Amino acid sequence: MTSSAPRARTERALADLLAKEGAQAITVARVRATARVDQALAAEVVRHWREMRRTGAADPAFAPATEEETRAFEALRAVIGQQVLAGRAQQDDTLHQVAKTATEDADQAHQEVTELAEKLEQEQAATTEALAMIAQAEAELTALAKDNERLRHQLETQQHTLEEARSQAAEARGRLSVFEQWFTQQTAQTPTVRSGDSAIPQEQETPSPAP
Repeated sequence: MTSSAPRARTERALADLLAKEGAQAITVARVRATARVDQALAAEVVRHWREMRRTGAADPAFAPATEEETRAFEALRAVIGQQVLAGRAQQDDTLHQVAKTATEDADQAHQEVTELAEKLEQEQAATTEALAMIAQAEAELTALAKDNERLRHQLETQQHTLEEARSQAAEARGRLSVFEQWFTQQTAQTPTVRSGDSAIPQEQETPSPAP
């Protein structure tokens, strides 16, 4: 069963062709192309229209149209043609507006994509700079760690040297104290020989300080 919407569209297409171009324009191909339906439906509508015309022409009840009726029909056909043209113009305006809106949306989307690309490029540049700074900081930390290790080794060496110096100083003070005690004892026990006004102690062997 044929759908009502395509048939109604086909009948309207036939009526538009009849109003604008007359009966000679009514062909299956023209009606099909105008209504955008299949061949079978267009042929059915055209055949039905032709049968209605033949029935009307053969029926004596249908008298030939008067001049006034002909003018009225022509006027009606002109009005229908104007309405069709107006509808097409409105459709063209609508399509133009839709195309304009789509173009504006596309331009806006392109601008947004461009802005996002610029922001992404800036973020990538900032990230690259941050990575470079991090690498530099890591290199500086590595250098500081090496310097710290070197200074710590020097400090340990100096502390060891200082401990040895303190030990040697303590040993020297001990020897000096022993020598001072021995010297004091020897000075107190050694007799002196006067020669003139001077008192000269007798020479004795001085022992070496105990190690």
